[in-house]
Amino acid sequence: MMDQNVPRLFAPKAKIMIVDDDRMNLEFFKNLLRDTNAMVTAVEGGRECISHLAEGFDLILLDHMMPEMDGIETLKEIREINSEIPVIALTANAANNGKEFYVGLGFNDYLPKPVEGAVLEDTIRKFLPAELVETKADSSAGAGDLGMGCDISEIEGISLSDGLQYCGSRAALDKFLNTFYNKIEIKAAEIEDAYNKGDLSSFTIKVHALKSTSRIIGAKELSEFAEALEKAGSEGNQAYIDANTGKLLEMYRNYRGRLSGYIEGSHKA
Repeated sequence: MMDQNVPRLFAPKAKIMIVDDDRMNLEFFKNLLRDTNAMVTAVEGGRECISHLAEGFDLILLDHMMPEMDGIETLKEIREINSEIPVIALTANAANNGKEFYVGLGFNDYLPKPVEGAVLEDTIRKFLPAELVETKADSSAGAGDLGMGCDISEIEGISLSDGLQYCGSRAALDKFLNTFYNKIEIKAAEIEDAYNKGDLSSFTIKVHALKSTSRIIGAKELSEFAEALEKAGSEGNQAYIDANTGKLLEMYRNYRGRLSGYIEGSHKA
């Protein structure tokens, strides 16, 4: 969360495109950018990104791991059309040499997901044209949200502090808990279907997405389990996938029960 009364990015004339195949991740970044007043366009894949490019953007936030056309392939096409626009890689696979790796591919920088709002704003400020960037004091009541969230801390498998760290406020965390809850059956079925079909590429991309979205809401154990299966998928470790996919799906689906009381209670409030 951002501290009160610190300079905040304000860029109402800036046009920013966010590219990610997962809608929850798109909503997460849109939420982080809300107070910048930037004109944000969110798209769900590389092809859609290229189709919007002619609209003229000042910066692109581009996910690396996407189906059909990944971030690296998308960047190559962007650079054929526009060699100057800043493109920041988004990845849930943070590494010590991450910046060197992505800059070497032609990105201007990279951000590990989920990213905190202050880090995102600092990175955007670095690459937006100076005439588009303003600052304003942050008068939002970030610390005051903590007292409202004590019931979240009682949910098994959810860390309130982690969720607030990434979402930035209680209201945002509530929103993403609700989105996560409503997508469980759909996303679990997609993972299961990819596994049953033996589609290792799709399976790896989908558990990769789960790793990121579960981390956003503070579901650390689920995120780490998804990460282990993503690693197995990337390495072609079918034995590990066979032994653990059922366990992951069971843990994931259990969050319907874990979250139901809180979600239903918040809707009644």
